Amino acid sequence: MGKVKRGITVVSVAVCAFAGAADKTLFRDDFDGDLSHWRGLGGGWSVEAGVGADGSRALVWRTPKDGKKPSLLQYPLTAFRPGMKLEVSCRAKIVEAGAKPPPAKLCDIEWWDLEGKWSGGAGMGFEAIFSRLPVDGEGWSEIRFEVPHLQSDVSRSVFEFFTLPASSGVVAVDDLLVRVIDRRALTMPVSSAYRGKSREGSVSFSSGLGFDPKDTPIDTLRCTFTFKGASGDMRTVSADEICRRWARVTLKTEDFAVGVNDVRVTLSTLEGKTLDSRTIPFERLAPGAKMPRVYLDGCGRAIVNGRRFFPLGMFWHDGDLKEMPDVLELYAKGPFNCLQTYDMPMNTDILDKFWKHGLYVMPTLCSKTYLLNSMKKRPRYSNVAPLPGLETEEDARAELARYVNSLKRHPAVLAWYTSDEFFPWMGPLYAQRAELIRRIDPDHPHYGVGNMEAYVPYLRGGFDVFGIDYYCIRMRGDSPELLEPDRAAVWRGVEKLEKMRDACGGILHQWPVPQAYARGWDYRRSMKNEEWRKLRFPTAKEFRAMCWQYIAAGANGLVHYAYGQMLHWNRKAKIFGDEEFRESWKAVCDASAEVKAQIPVILKDEGPKPRNVPADARVRTWRDDDAVYALICNLKPRPLSGTVDIDFAGRGLERLTGGGTVARSVKGLTFGLGPFEHALVKIPRASAED
Repeated sequence: MGKVKRGITVVSVAVCAFAGAADKTLFRDDFDGDLSHWRGLGGGWSVEAGVGADGSRALVWRTPKDGKKPSLLQYPLTAFRPGMKLEVSCRAKIVEAGAKPPPAKLCDIEWWDLEGKWSGGAGMGFEAIFSRLPVDGEGWSEIRFEVPHLQSDVSRSVFEFFTLPASSGVVAVDDLLVRVIDRRALTMPVSSAYRGKSREGSVSFSSGLGFDPKDTPIDTLRCTFTFKGASGDMRTVSADEICRRWARVTLKTEDFAVGVNDVRVTLSTLEGKTLDSRTIPFERLAPGAKMPRVYLDGCGRAIVNGRRFFPLGMFWHDGDLKEMPDVLELYAKGPFNCLQTYDMPMNTDILDKFWKHGLYVMPTLCSKTYLLNSMKKRPRYSNVAPLPGLETEEDARAELARYVNSLKRHPAVLAWYTSDEFFPWMGPLYAQRAELIRRIDPDHPHYGVGNMEAYVPYLRGGFDVFGIDYYCIRMRGDSPELLEPDRAAVWRGVEKLEKMRDACGGILHQWPVPQAYARGWDYRRSMKNEEWRKLRFPTAKEFRAMCWQYIAAGANGLVHYAYGQMLHWNRKAKIFGDEEFRESWKAVCDASAEVKAQIPVILKDEGPKPRNVPADARVRTWRDDDAVYALICNLKPRPLSGTVDIDFAGRGLERLTGGGTVARSVKGLTFGLGPFEHALVKIPRASAED
């Protein structure tokens, strides 16, 4: 059957419909009609006759003459509105294989917030197309991926074809379709309850918002949460917080009836018109119900064998123990209580060695066992290679089950490491594998790491706690703010962490990954790339600032990257001298020791919410029966002073750690901090006599 000639079609989707919107075509093109809507033809992209399906015209990417620049082709999605959930489909094939692997990305949708800043993107690349998807008799693969409901702070969106530099070959694309598969004003209901269950403590519920602020100002909306109360009556409470992206409420587990509850979230106008309603499942466990050996409470704190625990450790690299037997003893002398094994194949004998030193371990599943079936016959086009003898999904699941079963009862296991900078279209596979592991081993959480905030909602089903691994210390001389050792943009990690949390409805339990090494000097040197000589390690001040800034932004664990890169590669390749390693290692240990000394404070209950916090500061509080504790961080490489309001009747002030000046004021605390400086203080509770 011949190809239907349809050119380009754009359909405006009604902006008033929310829940249950029918399928609508947002944009369609088979490249046989007018091309004036595309921005960027040339520079590698063109439309050619005879290469499409059934000999029609198709979009073609060829190695550009200037291979040092990305090739970008865009179409503005002018008919898009916040709250839409999109599906993209097209066909693609490699017409001619190049000397280098195909580009890492092919097609995606990108979006920007109301302030004009990039806020997300989703798509699929060649490593998916040509190693994971079926290829028909003519060499075509069908690409299909979804974009989640775009939230209310999204102002514009584009579809784009994008290829990275240093790629070669010829690729054809045909039959592009972008359609709306849903429209919601409430976009992503989530809760802070560990796997939807809680026995005690606080629990937060949230839903992303997808209304159009141009049509519906936020101050004209009301969001409520309805649930079955402890006495059996139905209760309705208003959101504690509502912003452009989400609405959230925090309640006590004891407020709920024992058993399974559906918490209904309703968004309405102040006049009472309902815009959307969704439910979040929640189960209140009976008092005394058995909890997993390791889980996360409603505040995101790890609970290990019934006690609060703050993971403080580093990533390890494959082969450390085998090639350098002394590395474990060196690490064990540091202030750490755990480690993450990155790509090290694990067994109980290795776990015994770690446990002998009192170290908990997060064995990896992502690079050895988690995506075993992903490559099929063409591992060249992907970042994870299959293990020999595993050909089918059944093989992969059986091997994953065997591996988890072999380790799950060992006392050293803290969590499973399940994701390492993978891509949004892997979300369904992540969720499937995570469900399998949870059935086999309900006693340990799943830990994932990434640096793209837009990807987190896709992959959320595959992890319970997430770590941002944005490495902000790069090359000497990259930009004016990086010219001096202490002027690196370390605060960008905190900004990423907060964007990731916002992308998940304001609820995301996090163990961030402070940068402990010179980003890329290991693989750049192995590639004989002279750029590695321009790279540098974080200074002691920068690394210390990263740790405390993450904690101030809500982190309940830190796993630095990476012991393997710092030690293994240095000893193996002698890239830098031992003195530089010792200085960097000391900086990591000193900052970690300072954090370790304050873990009893960091694991206390949340304190009063700070108000009027300066833009360049982050403030976090804790409390117990005797005092309130406040951590204040200056994010930037310049002095900062201000006053933070904290609603607490206290007396006196005691400094626990950090620098600068902090004093009591009428409303809270007045502070003055130097570049990247922090201060942690204790405010004793006022007595009746006071």
